[in-house]
Amino acid sequence: MFSFSGKMISKSRTPTSLILILLLGIIWLSLMGSITMAYFSVASVFAITNWVGLVLGLSLIFWNQKGKLFDRVNPLLFLVVGFLLLGLTLVEDSFSGVNRWINVLGFQLNIGLAFGPMILIAIEKLKRPLISFFTVGFVLLIFLFQPDASQVTAFGGASLMVLHAQAKHKSLVLLFVGLSLAASAYSWIYLDELAPVDYVEGILGMAYSLHPLWMGLALVSLIFVPLPFFLVPRRDLPVLSYAIGVYFLILLVSASFGNFPVLIMGYGISPILGYFSALAWLTEKRNDE
Repeated sequence: MFSFSGKMISKSRTPTSLILILLLGIIWLSLMGSITMAYFSVASVFAITNWVGLVLGLSLIFWNQKGKLFDRVNPLLFLVVGFLLLGLTLVEDSFSGVNRWINVLGFQLNIGLAFGPMILIAIEKLKRPLISFFTVGFVLLIFLFQPDASQVTAFGGASLMVLHAQAKHKSLVLLFVGLSLAASAYSWIYLDELAPVDYVEGILGMAYSLHPLWMGLALVSLIFVPLPFFLVPRRDLPVLSYAIGVYFLILLVSASFGNFPVLIMGYGISPILGYFSALAWLTEKRNDE
């Protein structure tokens, strides 16, 4: 494990240096998004909102170095709150038949993006395969009704890894594989018709219009998003670390096949909250280190 104060708990300094490099990559990606928005005269409030979220996210990582915030959270209580918030998305006013957001203090918060990684962490903490199975099934059902093909695929794929590690009876895993594949196929066949917003889902197109090389650099920089979970996994929970990395990787790939947010680079406080919460969990001090 590492400490931002420079005091190492593990034998090597490599994790500290690597995490800092990856965080700089994330900051650079956000900066690329801001530069792209500014070039096309997008209202500065969107870039500023992203940076406020990024600063809050980095602050959470620093603050949680010894805080063990996630150890103190009751996973069952968190799941109940998560279910209620996800359920609220279905009763909020829709955009072109899509229900992914609830209004919080004037912000349209995408609950799936903001809480998806934390739901995965709560499922792991429960360590009850049957409850985990029904929990994941319920969440996927809500994503189907929203509808959100990227979340159905990403959350389904990540959940499969967690369930496979938990389940004693592999028949449960095979059942989930079938249900997850069916849900993903359905969600992509009946893809929503929500129009893209240039500085959210279309930010890479804007980058290409600025210059093809700028878009190429952006694509390379997007690799920084899932990398921490693969390169510096938690030694006590490696499978969950990889699962969260897969979750973010699928979300990024999904943006190439549908009108879905481009994480960190495009405007959106929800993916920033979800991403940095996951990073705070990844980098917190553990009892084994």
